Amino acid sequence: MFRVSRKMRERRIERNEKILIASFVALVFVFACFAIYTNDYYRADTDAIDSFLPEVTEEIEIRELNGGATAYLPDEIVAGVIFYPETKVEAAAYVPFIRALAEEGIAAVLVEMPFNMPILKSTAANGIKEQLFFVEDWYIAGHGDGGKAAASFLAKNAEGYKGLILMGAYTDKDLTNSGLKVLSIYGELDSILDQKKYHGSKDKLPEGYVEIVLEGANHSGFGMYGLQDTDSEATVTGTRQIKQTVSAIVDFVK
Repeated sequence: MFRVSRKMRERRIERNEKILIASFVALVFVFACFAIYTNDYYRADTDAIDSFLPEVTEEIEIRELNGGATAYLPDEIVAGVIFYPETKVEAAAYVPFIRALAEEGIAAVLVEMPFNMPILKSTAANGIKEQLFFVEDWYIAGHGDGGKAAASFLAKNAEGYKGLILMGAYTDKDLTNSGLKVLSIYGELDSILDQKKYHGSKDKLPEGYVEIVLEGANHSGFGMYGLQDTDSEATVTGTRQIKQTVSAIVDFVK
């Protein structure tokens, strides 16, 4: 009896050890895959950014905020825009867009997402308004999945915000009764935006939303990070796409 019981215990211990080893190996594999995935992202095109910035002439205050965001503040502020980047795109790729917004009197806040994944921090806007309390009217903008994350945040936190700006993006949350203004901008040649989901999501937007399709523009041109996989080549320059986008946003918030 004793020998049988001892054998059973040994087998149980051996089985548990195998389970622990298998679990450890699986965990290491998951972490390795995550590390590979998150380290494969689109870097900012510093040459393109350097060639764009000389066109920006106004004095803009750059202020680091708590929570990993950077604010670009003009002297006279007409509104504030918090910006969520696209998945797997370095936040620095949007500096030209953010800087151009600030040139037009908009307090523009660039948010850095953990691992460049907005889905991990859709609440990134929390605390920004309080740090920039002197800005009265606030909007949240987002590119691609960043737009989806912004919409998800505003679906639960619309109070205190004037509107949402979708850039090559759509919402999967119902905003019809949110009281928000919505501007949707996308490129005519955007082959990353899921058109079926985009058009199907329009019934989730408030009445009176504004839609603008940029002729010759694509998905990648909202930032300066090169051509995103599966996107189409644009027939306009990235500089032109950014300037057209900024112009549309300025008209929308003013």
